[in-house]
Amino acid sequence: MARAPKKKQRVVGPASADAGDAAMASPSIAPPRSMPVKKLVQPAVDPAEATIKAAEAALKAAEAEEKRAAATAAAKAAAAATALKAARKVRRAERRGEKRTAAAAAEAAEDDAAGPDSPHRGVLYIGHLPHGFYEKELRGFFSQFGTVLRVRVARSKKTARAKGYGWVQFANDAVALIAAETMNGYLLFGRLLDVHLVPAERQHERMWHGADRVWRRIPWRAIERQRHNGADPVAAAARRTARLVGRAKLARRKLAAAGVQYDVPAPIGPVPQPK
Repeated sequence: MARAPKKKQRVVGPASADAGDAAMASPSIAPPRSMPVKKLVQPAVDPAEATIKAAEAALKAAEAEEKRAAATAAAKAAAAATALKAARKVRRAERRGEKRTAAAAAEAAEDDAAGPDSPHRGVLYIGHLPHGFYEKELRGFFSQFGTVLRVRVARSKKTARAKGYGWVQFANDAVALIAAETMNGYLLFGRLLDVHLVPAERQHERMWHGADRVWRRIPWRAIERQRHNGADPVAAAARRTARLVGRAKLARRKLAAAGVQYDVPAPIGPVPQPK
């Protein structure tokens, strides 16, 4: 059997490398070229345009500053107007106060000239007075409202004990009215005060009788107890019996004068004799 002839292997050597270099050097294959880079050219700045822009910016800043200044001036003007208005209002109030003070002073002077019984004197009735709150305490307490002229607390003529009500006279009726409105219903030492203004037509002429009197409590019970305990009981019994005998004799005389025959009985028992 015949063998097939062996194929020859192709050997690539330096010649093949030269052939490749030659092929790359062939004019049919062009070498790569670099891309051109364009340079950015800044446009030239116009000096006139820059000047215009700067002038516009300066104008806008000046307008803004002018607006701010105008707003500040307007705020200052409004504040000044408000302050002026407030000052005028205060001045008007002061003038009204001065007029009222002058009128009150003139009225007070007129009242002082008219005397304590002037109808412009304000008189307060004060009821439900607590125990121990009398003339001195009333004068000291109500003097915080104004000048107090007279104070009187109603008292018992026999025992000099307070009856629980009294009167206070002010130098001005307006002050008395304020005091009445303030103190009516005021809780004082567990008592609700009953305070109201007494009109001039209801002020009695003897309302202030004994207003300046210094009252001292008279212990009538102690005095009577002492007198009773200090008396002699036998002498007291003799006096009582003598009074009964005298009355019986007087009754007999009256009956005899009237023509009535009746013997009035004498007191039973002997008449005690004092030692």
